Amino acid sequence: MVEETFSTVTNRLDPNIEAYRLGLLGDVQGYTRDQIFGRNVQELRNQGVSPEDIARRLGTGTAGSGVEGEEGYVPPSADFLSPEDLQQKIGDVSQTAMYGAPDYQVAGLSPSERAATVAAQQGVGAYQPYLTSGAQSLQGATGMIANSALPYMQQGIAALQGSDQQYDPSAAQGIAQRGMNQLGQTTAQYDPSATIANTYGSMADMAQTTGQYDTTGTVANTYGAMGDMAGTTGAYDPASARNYMNEYEDQAVQQALADVARAGQMQQSQLGANAVGAGAFGGARQGVAQAEIAKSTLEQQGRTAAGMRQAGYESAAQRSQEAFERQQGRGQTAAQQRGAMGLAAGQFDQGAYESAMGRGQTAAQQRAAMGLSAGQFDQGGFESAMGRRANAAQQGAALGMSAEQFAASGLESAMGRRQGAAGMYGSMGQGIGQLGAQLGQMGIQQAGLGEMYQGMNARDIQNLMTTGTNERQVQQAGLDANRMSNLQRYTQPMQQYGFLSDIYSGTPSGSSTLTASSAPQTSPFQTAVGVGIAGTSAVAGAAEAGIL
Repeated sequence: MVEETFSTVTNRLDPNIEAYRLGLLGDVQGYTRDQIFGRNVQELRNQGVSPEDIARRLGTGTAGSGVEGEEGYVPPSADFLSPEDLQQKIGDVSQTAMYGAPDYQVAGLSPSERAATVAAQQGVGAYQPYLTSGAQSLQGATGMIANSALPYMQQGIAALQGSDQQYDPSAAQGIAQRGMNQLGQTTAQYDPSATIANTYGSMADMAQTTGQYDTTGTVANTYGAMGDMAGTTGAYDPASARNYMNEYEDQAVQQALADVARAGQMQQSQLGANAVGAGAFGGARQGVAQAEIAKSTLEQQGRTAAGMRQAGYESAAQRSQEAFERQQGRGQTAAQQRGAMGLAAGQFDQGAYESAMGRGQTAAQQRAAMGLSAGQFDQGGFESAMGRRANAAQQGAALGMSAEQFAASGLESAMGRRQGAAGMYGSMGQGIGQLGAQLGQMGIQQAGLGEMYQGMNARDIQNLMTTGTNERQVQQAGLDANRMSNLQRYTQPMQQYGFLSDIYSGTPSGSSTLTASSAPQTSPFQTAVGVGIAGTSAVAGAAEAGIL
């Protein structure tokens, strides 16, 4: 029989290095699960899902069954979390934390671009008012020529008509006749009767200013003040103090006496209690003490009543006398003021009387002087009027003599002015026509302004778009830079895990080889030993890998 030998070779890394690599793998798996878990929580929250529904949706793994160490025990899976731990983990997820790559952002239109858009929208048809204004100006020019220039020319032609009219001398003849009539009215004589009457009236007014002032009222008022003063010299009556006595004084005195009596009774009671305590109640010493207390009580009541009544009377008398003095003082003051006011009124009345008489005399003198002056002025005016009338008559005759010459020259001047006005009307009509033509040219220029405005608006829009594009590009660059920064922060843990993976992969590894041989003639005991060693190695590796 041929003997066959079987060999099993197992190669393993250094246990420490293998543990580091397995730990790194576990961290990466845990980080990835946490990222996926956090992103799912954020999305569910954005959808309005409640925390309880989130926990039900994201719960994973099995809870296991049985009791550890007993038969039939099934441990929980590695990714299982209890409801409390799951709620805690969901609560730890911040809605602002980064659990995924940041989204791309596109910068919106800049303010300049929005302003360019608004300007472009507003510029559509903006030239129409200029075209309308130009058309109106052209219509106004046509109307000016038809409604103003032609009528002025027609008025000039009408002004030329009738320029050969002859002057009428009848008005000059009338002026000469009125001058001759006025000359016959210059022989009247001045009438002085009004001046004489006014002088006699002034003399009558002067006679009324010689009266004398009547002092009866002032003297009577002074004697009345003296009588009032005499009534303030009386003596004070002490009996009037009764009116100021306090009506509650008896009640107050009786209350005070009752208080003193009550105090004496309290002393008597205390004395009796003391005697009882000393075993001498009813003795002679107690009687002497009670008599002394009664005597003191009566004396105190007397002093209290006398003091209160004396104080009440003195207070009433003092207030009564003070009121009397104040009354007498007011009476004297009133009498003095009445006398002073009466004397002052009399002096003022006398002064007013004398002043009135003086003004009356002055007025009479002025009236006489003014009447005489008025008479002189009236006479002078009469003589001047007569002289002016004579001069007017002479001038009227002279005007009548030169009326024909004035009529001829006036007629020639009128005809010349009418011909000049006709020329001016014609010139004005021609000028208005030229203005109408200029107004039409301005209408054409206004229409051109609309086109110019449209072009300038287009250039402004282009400038706004250019600056707005630059602003939006700068804003977009900022958004891109912000996304790159957030992306770097998001990928940094992965880069660190990759860095550790690179380090672990480059670490020199020590390996061990385990060889197990078997042959048919090997005893069952040796076979069992070899299988046990291999099983132990497999179990250890599975445990380190997290399988068991």
